[in-house]
Amino acid sequence: MTTRKEYVFKAINGIPVAADVYFRNTTIASKLPIGAPQIDQDFTSKIWKDNPPPTSAPPPVGPKGPDLANYRVAWMFDQLGKGTHLKTVVGDGDYDRVDPASLFSKGRFPPTFFIHGAEDELVPARLSQQAYDELKSHGVETELVLVEGGQHGFDEIGQPENALELLEKGFEFLKAHV
Repeated sequence: MTTRKEYVFKAINGIPVAADVYFRNTTIASKLPIGAPQIDQDFTSKIWKDNPPPTSAPPPVGPKGPDLANYRVAWMFDQLGKGTHLKTVVGDGDYDRVDPASLFSKGRFPPTFFIHGAEDELVPARLSQQAYDELKSHGVETELVLVEGGQHGFDEIGQPENALELLEKGFEFLKAHV
């Protein structure tokens, strides 16, 4: 059986993206949605000229949406929009090398705390649930908090009202294991 990628088409601040789901799946990818922005390839190709490549950057999405005037952000959204981000970043196709899920059963996976918006339309909450279940089955200390009504990035907008409290729970978990 041929393994094909599944892509979930969603929008980040109104920009349609195709998100790689769990690195491998048996569903055929759909076409890019109508309305996806046309991004200048000459502009985005500047990322290949960065020498040395940057090791840090400001967040790509702010209160006014993605900063497409930044060629690195424009490149990322272009790749996400085409559904080629992962393929481009992992040029050799060895996804196990970068897929944390491939390490779950290899022992010594660190304690892991998941906090996920139950209504996340960009990254389905079922993926965190799946990872949590798998880690638990391998004896890894893990916790999962699904935030009712929470969307992707719910903590950035302070919704729900107890978002800070939920994040503090995650920090306490990390503090106990570092």
